Order: sequence, then C-alpha cells, then structure tokens
Amino acid sequence: MPEDFVVAPGEVRQVQVSRKTHAVHRLVRGGDGVIRGWDTSFSADGYSLFKHGDERWTRKFGREVAEMLLNERSELFRPEAMRSDRVLLASFPYKYVPTAAANMVDHTLTRLNHVLTASGRPAAGLLHIFKYPWQASIEHYFPTMSEKERRLMLGNVRLSVDARRLKGAHLVVIDDVRVTGATQDMLLDFLGGIPGLASLTVAFLCDVAPEVARENPAAEFEINHHKVTTLDDIGAITGTGDFRWNVRVAKFVLEQEDEVAFDGFISGLETRYLEDLYRISMLNEYHREEKYLAHMRTLAREMEQRSLV
Repeated sequence: MPEDFVVAPGEVRQVQVSRKTHAVHRLVRGGDGVIRGWDTSFSADGYSLFKHGDERWTRKFGREVAEMLLNERSELFRPEAMRSDRVLLASFPYKYVPTAAANMVDHTLTRLNHVLTASGRPAAGLLHIFKYPWQASIEHYFPTMSEKERRLMLGNVRLSVDARRLKGAHLVVIDDVRVTGATQDMLLDFLGGIPGLASLTVAFLCDVAPEVARENPAAEFEINHHKVTTLDDIGAITGTGDFRWNVRVAKFVLEQEDEVAFDGFISGLETRYLEDLYRISMLNEYHREEKYLAHMRTLAREMEQRSLV
C-alpha cells in the first residue's frame, strides 16, 4: 500500500466498510416558503453567519456535532476500546483553504477531546483528505448547481489521503450540509476502497429534506445567504474580532463587482485578516483566475502599503 492513497476520477473501488450517517438538524420548507429547521433549535441566521466566517456560530455548531457523536456513536468512545488515533475526524475534502465545515470540525474535535480526556481516555485525531481539481472549478458556484451538474463537476476531482493512519481506525467524516448527496457519494466511494478501515461514520450539521432538495437543489444557496448578502455584512462579522476565513467567504469577497466597495472593505480590514486573505488567495491560486485579477492587485497593493510583504 503506498504512503498516499490517491484515486483518479472515475476509478472503481470494491472494498466494503461499515457505514453510518447522522445529522444534527433536518431542514424543511415551512408554510411561508422559507427553509427552516424541523424544530426550533436551528438558527438560519446563525447558519448563514457560520458559512461566512463567524467563529461564534462555527464554535456552537462544532459543539452540537460533538455532542451528537458522543450520544449516537458512543460505542466508538468506550473507555476499554479507546487508543490513540483509534478515532479520526475529518471534514469533507478541500485543498489548502479550509471550508466552513473544516473550521467547524476543529471545534468539534476540541469539544470531543475535552470530554474524552476529562475521563482519562485518549484524544481523537484529525485527518486531512485532500481535494485536487483536475481543471479549474473556480467558475462554478456549487450551491446553485443541479444534482446532475454537481456530479459532473465532482467527476473532475481527485482525492488523496494518508492511508497508513486509517488502518484499523474508525473514521468520522463531517460536513455542514447534505443536499443531493453527490459529494457524499464521491467521498464514500473513495474511502470505501481503503483497506483496513474499521468503520466509517458520516455526520452532517444539517440534512436537507429530500423533497426540498428535489424541488430545488440550489436550496443550499438560499440558506447560505439567509442573513449574509453584502460586503457590509462581512464587515460586521470581521468587526466582532471572532472571524476566520474559509473558502466560501474568500470567494464571496473576491467576487464583488463593486470595485469602490471592495477597496473600502480591504482598506478597513484588520491586518491579521488582510494577511490571511492574501495568503490563502495565493495558496488556492486565485491570482491566476481572470475574474480575480483586479482584486488580487488591490490586495497586493494594500499588503505593500502596510509593509506586510
């Protein structure tokens, strides 16, 4: 078995592994046409803020996922069975810039290990599943796509993981929302082909009811922007001082068409947030995308003016 397990698009895998899927919230469409939680514990405003970098909600949702795992997958954490790296947490795949879900997983892991270590059990570990687009996918806006379009796009994706850490491990893969299941299917096919994996649990913060997903696969876009729709909204989040970039909010900022508004937003950013945005934008090679060039130049000038490069 090679050090890295890499699967190209379209490869067939045959290994079977025990799989369980759980979700904290079920999302339905209310009588007023608005998507909401099945019960009152879900905050659509909070979800929108979380997707756009608000660490307060990212932390809250991460804790909710941790509590669900401790309750519904308690057998994974039995004191007599726990050992170091026996249980691994991973977000759904990304390349370098984390998704909102990946940031949430950090908080899930912190809460989970707080509980485990308080009772003398070993801590759970963290695993990064890498995603490498074979062709630029930056023009696509996944939440607005149909199920067919999503599956076509995912057909161009390559995944990679350190398979040595998975031998005998119980892997818990976590995402923020399931709509059509296209991303989940791709990932399960990939992970199901890794020999030695003891079990696989998939956990979602939110599961969109099938009838809502069938009616409108782009329902994800609707809940993403339930609260956050403008650069001013992003500015309000960064102004709390409890903000972290993810790939979605970075794209949202860089795709702004109003150059004056963008320039004002960038000049008003705290230095730590400016540096982070510049760093992650280059890591994901946004400087090579035509539609981002003007804004990347603005970022570079601001970095130079503040003597940060």
